[in-house]
Amino acid sequence: MDERMRRQWAATEAQTYGWGGLSAVSDATGMSRNTIRRGVAELEMHKRKP
Repeated sequence: MDERMRRQWAATEAQTYGWGGLSAVSDATGMSRNTIRRGVAELEMHKRKP
């Protein structure tokens, strides 16, 4: 899994978890919250493209 895929996987997990998910995934994986936020932004951008 490359870095982009890891970021987006972590973002998906955080979104699935709901409130507090970002911190929970960050704590569990050791990834920074900013990295996971970037993954969330990438997923949102991907959703908006037709």
